[in-house]
Amino acid sequence: MRKYVFIAFIFLAGFFKGLQDHCTFHSKACDPTETWTNKYLLDTNGALMEFKGWWYLGLYEPAHMEKFPYSSTALVGFTDRWHSWGMFRMFSWALAIFFSFYFLVPHLFTTYELMKTDEDVEGMVAHELYPGICWFVLVWFVAGVWFVRMLGFHLAYTILN
Repeated sequence: MRKYVFIAFIFLAGFFKGLQDHCTFHSKACDPTETWTNKYLLDTNGALMEFKGWWYLGLYEPAHMEKFPYSSTALVGFTDRWHSWGMFRMFSWALAIFFSFYFLVPHLFTTYELMKTDEDVEGMVAHELYPGICWFVLVWFVAGVWFVRMLGFHLAYTILN
């Protein structure tokens, strides 16, 4: 069951990348000439204001006044669709990596425990085969991750076109 959660988050990462690309190339809602106003506060004339915030504690100072604290940095995902899809994509990747430790790593350790015997396997001691098996599993794992991510991406991108 745990591996399906991992696979679902990989799929979602691809799906959100598809939404992000669709937004970039096919939607007026993600037009960068318009959406930048969601990040910055404008004066009554429509001009950008000078930054006068305290929330960065002197560590960083944006060029212009933000519409709300951190709207041009940490909370940019709440300003427009393109950044929202990107934020969801990064969260999906982070959760997929987290769950991969519950899927891939225990599998490799279990394989190692099974192979600790000194029985010969076609002239080789079984634990000498372990690195080769790890590479084999890793290559198929990466190929599977790529396939599932691309499946999610193309599903989102194709459906929306």
